Amino acid sequence: MFSPPTTTPRLTSPFSTTNQRLLSKGCRRLGQTRRWRHSMLVNAKPLLKDGTRSVNGKDALKGVPENVVVAPLTGSSAFVDASSRIVFKLGLIQDVRLLCLYRFKIWWMIPRMGNSGRDIPIETQMLLLEAREGMDSQSSKEHNSYIIFLPVLDGEFRSSLQGNSFNELELCVESGDPAVVTSRSLNAVFMNYGDHPFDLVKESMNVNPQGIRDGLRSLSEGGAPAKFLIIDDGWQDTINEFQKDGEPFIEGSRFGGRLISIKENNKFRAAGDVTESGAPDSLKDFVSEIKSTFGLKYVYVWHALLGYWGGLDPNASGTKTYEPKLRYPIQSSGNLANTRDLSIDAMEKYGIGVIDPAKISEFYGDLHSYLVSQNVDGVKVDVQNILEIISSGLGGRVFLTRHFQQELEKSISTNFQDNSIICCMGHNTDSIYQYIL
Repeated sequence: MFSPPTTTPRLTSPFSTTNQRLLSKGCRRLGQTRRWRHSMLVNAKPLLKDGTRSVNGKDALKGVPENVVVAPLTGSSAFVDASSRIVFKLGLIQDVRLLCLYRFKIWWMIPRMGNSGRDIPIETQMLLLEAREGMDSQSSKEHNSYIIFLPVLDGEFRSSLQGNSFNELELCVESGDPAVVTSRSLNAVFMNYGDHPFDLVKESMNVNPQGIRDGLRSLSEGGAPAKFLIIDDGWQDTINEFQKDGEPFIEGSRFGGRLISIKENNKFRAAGDVTESGAPDSLKDFVSEIKSTFGLKYVYVWHALLGYWGGLDPNASGTKTYEPKLRYPIQSSGNLANTRDLSIDAMEKYGIGVIDPAKISEFYGDLHSYLVSQNVDGVKVDVQNILEIISSGLGGRVFLTRHFQQELEKSISTNFQDNSIICCMGHNTDSIYQYIL
């Protein structure tokens, strides 16, 4: 009761008298220089005309060399193409706001901001550009869009970005072995376009079965097979009434999404006419597949302490049994004195479908037992500090946190074999001292 108080074939190359190793993607060890042809695979009405690369009518790069071509992928994303280490020019970047994540030493990445190509360091592993579009006639506000470049792995080659003193963006493609070269690299840089930088990055690294398979395969082929995997936010069955497909982006609207069932969404489950292309029959089939194919020992999944960012949908048939009610967070003066958080601002606006505290044991038990039936080994439980701002009328923040944490830990110990939980976004003493007591 709740009461508040593999091996590689060898061949003889026509370019050398010695035996050479045939690599994936048409790569091979070569003994002579060629003119490299590079392509750009894009998911947003790509256009390369008169040396200018544009996406949805916005200029992304100017002065693009003739040996760079554009090939469409789907809707608004793309890949850009490319010897053991080649550096070639992609075009000019000038007078635009940009953000880079670059490797400043062998171990770590840090951010750098700038407004031209020369501000982009060597070993840049993510580049985000802002494309200004002028004033919105309806809202009288400046409307900006964003373009992301993600240098990725292509067969035996990795890629990175860098700028030069002439404000040119350059792509570096390298194998790490002077004898392993290629005349073609079709998937060296992924590009995407969107109206909001956070969602653009999230979409570009979207959680989906094929993306997970590709990532695991890349690690295995690189000699570092994964043994532990967390399937992040993106697998659950949710609804968002505040952001409709095809409508202009609303900042913070993603935090209004609510859970409508404890099961997986259509990306991870075949479900009639609305099943996404390539979806497995079930989450269990997918988890079993990647474990057997890639040798994974543990697969965890993400969920929020209240199910999802915006809690549970009070009107959904799959969540009504937990009697969620819409509550609007109230932040303390301590919260407001420090850095404001977009997610909390959004939750104050949209509300949270808070599970009846008397039903939280049932919710965790149902969710975790279902995940165990799907061959999932544990959970990462996020958004834990949310309880402190929805506790009014429920016994206060310390009492409510203790109750939820006790029921959460009880469910974990009942359903999973080990202490199979990772706690996240819980750095308040309300939570910390519950863990150790």
